[in-house]
Amino acid sequence: MESFYAHCNEILVKKGAYVTKGEKIATIGNNDGQYYAHLHLEMRDDLTLPVGPGYSDDTTGYLNPTEFINKNRK
Repeated sequence: MESFYAHCNEILVKKGAYVTKGEKIATIGNNDGQYYAHLHLEMRDDLTLPVGPGYSDDTTGYLNPTEFINKNRK
């Protein structure tokens, strides 16, 4: 399983690092003023998925972040 975060202003952890609940991993960005500040989050159980240019109707390999977080919340 991996998580993918986009539109971050600053990344505060290194790739592959183990993070714990509540740890700040990044600051939210706005793509150089192109968008309102927001976070793009993907949860994947297929580690071979490419970084894509947008959204797709094919969600194979992706997990619903809300369901995953709620199921694994302690």
